[in-house]
Amino acid sequence: QTTDSSLTAPAGFYFGADIGQTGLAVISREDRDDGTSYSELGNQGKTLTGFAGYGIAHNRWFYGLELEADTSENDITHSKNKITGRSFSFNKNEGYGASARLGYTLPNGALLYSRAGLVQSLFNVEYSLNSSPQNALSTEKTLTGTRYGIGVEIPLSQHLFGRLESTYTNYRRFFASSVDFNDNLNPSEFQVNLGLSWFITPRKKPDFRVA
Repeated sequence: QTTDSSLTAPAGFYFGADIGQTGLAVISREDRDDGTSYSELGNQGKTLTGFAGYGIAHNRWFYGLELEADTSENDITHSKNKITGRSFSFNKNEGYGASARLGYTLPNGALLYSRAGLVQSLFNVEYSLNSSPQNALSTEKTLTGTRYGIGVEIPLSQHLFGRLESTYTNYRRFFASSVDFNDNLNPSEFQVNLGLSWFITPRKKPDFRVA
């Protein structure tokens, strides 16, 4: 018979990097003279994330705070040729965030965790009505979003962990406004990331004893 009673979560300062696939979506809603226009648009792209954090271990439980910075090139574009149509592009650039993490160490040593936090991301927005391009909107917007996620970290050594996680971010709404339009845009983002994390303090090895 074996026991893993001394198995603990990783702890201390750590840092790492992820690379992943991101799906960016925008819901557009505008009240017009002939009714309400509603559309959902999206696109996929790559993202690169660097992170650092600190964790506390209590038996198998992990409690941590993590800071992150990411950059991506994900551009949503929409256009119509008709004179009454709208044309716009919505591009996500760099972002920064902070999350609390809660995890539990499984018998095989992997850390299963969830996260919740806030992020701020920079977006480039261009929006115009085809009939009056002189009133086009071109601006940068920094939007705050709420991010949730789940993931797993698998020990590769006493310091090194492989990480796989997925996150969902819902950003606050904002209005693309000019003389001719006032469109309510609601962006959101889904990411799947794969990376490595390095804990400065070595992970305690499980103590398997034969009874």
